[in-house]
Amino acid sequence: MTKENNNVASATEQTPFEKGKTLWELHKKQQEAERQKAIQKQKEFEERKKKEQEQVEKEREEEFKIKKEFESARKQLIFDKYLSDFEPKQIGEADYTRDNEIYRNYKFFCKLINKCRLDLAAFFEMEGNYGLTETTEFIKSNPQKWLPGMYIETKKIQIPEWLNKERVIEEKLVTYPETLELVSLHSQIMSAWQKIKSTGFIFPFQKLYDEERDLFSIEFNLEFGESISNFLAIRTTTPEQNVVLGIIERLLESLEDLSALRIIKLEKGPGELQRIERFFKFKGRSFDINPFIFHRDPSLKQYGPVESSQNMNLSLEDFLK
Repeated sequence: MTKENNNVASATEQTPFEKGKTLWELHKKQQEAERQKAIQKQKEFEERKKKEQEQVEKEREEEFKIKKEFESARKQLIFDKYLSDFEPKQIGEADYTRDNEIYRNYKFFCKLINKCRLDLAAFFEMEGNYGLTETTEFIKSNPQKWLPGMYIETKKIQIPEWLNKERVIEEKLVTYPETLELVSLHSQIMSAWQKIKSTGFIFPFQKLYDEERDLFSIEFNLEFGESISNFLAIRTTTPEQNVVLGIIERLLESLEDLSALRIIKLEKGPGELQRIERFFKFKGRSFDINPFIFHRDPSLKQYGPVESSQNMNLSLEDFLK
């Protein structure tokens, strides 16, 4: 078929819209159609890939969820094995260095308060110890103003109406005993209180009072001793903590037994714990006892050799029988 015939044939296949178009225009239209087709295929591919990725993520999340449920169930089995009625347990030993500091601070504080009550009674010319409520007021006060003011009130000293008590005290218009010693004592009490406060252990002031002896004291105060023990001791707060603590306590007991046998020497410090590594071998995600520990470990060889299999001495003659 000639070139003219080809053009004629193409022309007869053209749509009404395409009639009158040049070959270049028809070629460009075909290219655009193929481009749109390629874009559609790319879009379909990306959508399919996205769905596949979403499915993978979904399966991964499901797998993670199952794994977490399995771990949770495994933990619960351990807890069910040991759980009992909850009672807080002390974790380790209390810090007895702090215990001594607390006792020392409170003992000195009580000594100052007892002296303060005697000195206040002497200041106001009273017998015995000064009152508990009044002593508490003195501790909370500005002693340079409180002492003369309370002296005026206690002695019922009359003040002219045109004068107020503050002016009388400031200008020392009334004679009262020297306050320097009590002011100094008040300062010592405040200093002792700051030391008590710094320990973090606060025992109610009024509970320090020994009514029988009319003194502030901690010597026969059982509640004070119990409160210190509760303060210094860190205790568990949940049944699960009790379970974990019990397991760790048994581990510590085993370490102490190994130390008693001189297989490890705990008195040398934390580094000795690294020696335990040689007793085990790692198996994937867990540990097993190293079967050769009695062969190779110097600290264990002292407990006798491990018998070798009898087949190790088998002769060729016996083997061939």
